Amino acid sequence: MRKLLLIIVQFLIVQNVATSQGALSRIGPVYFNPTNAQGYLEPINNTLNFQFASNWFAHHESDSSFHLYLGVQASSSFIPSSMETYMGQTELPFTPPQQTVEVPTIFGPNQSVDVEDAVGYIYSFPGGFEYKHATIAMPQIQIGGIFNTDFTFRFAAFQIDKEAEEYGKFNTFGIGIQHSLHQYFNLKKIDLRVGYAYQSIKIGEWHNSTLNVVQAQVGQKIRFFNYYGFFGYSELSSEYKYDDEGLSNEPTIVDVKATNNILLGIGAGLRFSIIKLHTEAILTKPMTVSFGLGIEI
Repeated sequence: MRKLLLIIVQFLIVQNVATSQGALSRIGPVYFNPTNAQGYLEPINNTLNFQFASNWFAHHESDSSFHLYLGVQASSSFIPSSMETYMGQTELPFTPPQQTVEVPTIFGPNQSVDVEDAVGYIYSFPGGFEYKHATIAMPQIQIGGIFNTDFTFRFAAFQIDKEAEEYGKFNTFGIGIQHSLHQYFNLKKIDLRVGYAYQSIKIGEWHNSTLNVVQAQVGQKIRFFNYYGFFGYSELSSEYKYDDEGLSNEPTIVDVKATNNILLGIGAGLRFSIIKLHTEAILTKPMTVSFGLGIEI
């Protein structure tokens, strides 16, 4: 269990892991069950959902001219206070009636919450990691101008910790497609586009996720500058696996889905010769800001 949470922490590129090690060793029995897993792990999915949904469709060039973009994009989410706690519920062998209490999520305070039943049994909800923001980055390639359509690819594969191979590898691959619509309506000054993206994420043997994004954009391009607003829907579905390390023959598997799915935001891009800069902000919670830098020819 400790390995799984450390993997997630490294994946989010956050700091101060050492302060959370005490809670990690006690997390499994409480949170890897259907009752509390969604509430505890949901903030991870809501955060990754918006981070992976960012900047899929930020590169607006001529619809009919072939272009190639190669760069990197980074997304940072700001964790609101509403994602730091949830209502946890005790379970057997805690003596009924079960109790519901406000407890930390994985992003919440690093302080456990203990509940005692009538016979003195203590049910402990471990603390979180006290994260206020989380950032990820990955390479991105776009091939565009093919029948008014752009194709975007994301990929990454690396060993999470070379000195601890049991943590496993991080692997992701995604593909997006965006099609221009303004030419069908003779909109010469308005840039109207729709897109769809799919991405898979795998972390060792402990985490598997799939992302689906649909998005509509409207904006303008003025010489070397473009800006746009967008509306869409993004869903990240994840499977978390917990090995009891000899206490059980089969690993415990829980499924968690992101619940913040509506994308509403703005974006802009600027080109200097072959250098392309772009930024995008998802305004719905958790607010996520992304930046990109690359070469476009």
